[in-house]
Amino acid sequence: MTIREIGPLSLLTYSEKVNFNSMAKHVRVKARDLYGAAHGAGLEITGPLYWIYHGADGNPDTLFLLDIGLPVTPSENAGPDFIIKRYDSFRCASIVHGGSWAEFPKVYGKLLSEIQLAGLELTGENREIYLNMDFTDEKHNITEIQIGIRNQ
Repeated sequence: MTIREIGPLSLLTYSEKVNFNSMAKHVRVKARDLYGAAHGAGLEITGPLYWIYHGADGNPDTLFLLDIGLPVTPSENAGPDFIIKRYDSFRCASIVHGGSWAEFPKVYGKLLSEIQLAGLELTGENREIYLNMDFTDEKHNITEIQIGIRNQ
């Protein structure tokens, strides 16, 4: 576990209330939509795809806000289907996971255990940054998982 302070971030964003069962419909689909919209609006893409979870508690039926975003240079022109959302600095416990996304529950469990042992308080915001996505061989996936923690 690494404690990090992530600077402010501007994302071309799609937001929806989902649960863990209903969010799977967005895998691959929203990323393509966001890349296409960024290109169409002439936006400069500045980083990899983010999935940001607000209020997810691990229960498959709990509704939470999911933001799927692509870092872009701030602009007024987001196109008709998305917004450019500015995120404040984010303090988090972070781990980089290589391999299958099916292992996320185990990775989250390990990271949450370390956070608890360190006596840190959660903020309710988690992020997944998809550094490399390989849909033909999942062992090549690289994802940074960030769990928000409060300043002490």
